[in-house]
Amino acid sequence: MCAGESLCAYVISKAPVTKQKRSAANHALLIFAELNEFNQQRFISSMNEFLLASPKHRRKMIEQWERDDAPPGTGDPRAADHC
Repeated sequence: MCAGESLCAYVISKAPVTKQKRSAANHALLIFAELNEFNQQRFISSMNEFLLASPKHRRKMIEQWERDDAPPGTGDPRAADHC
């Protein structure tokens, strides 16, 4: 997972735009600017895919980004290996 993918999940929200939301968007843009060219392209590709996706697919993408961004050992317990 690249930093850009978790950045997508961070930036995208259904809440109305407020000063705090604008600040979060500015912060996300600053993080994007610090990415290397490869990760900037991955971010742009992920954002384009998200923007063109259906609402159902968007929810799945967000869920995947959240799973990818979660600390190790905090994932879905159903996915754990069983002996």
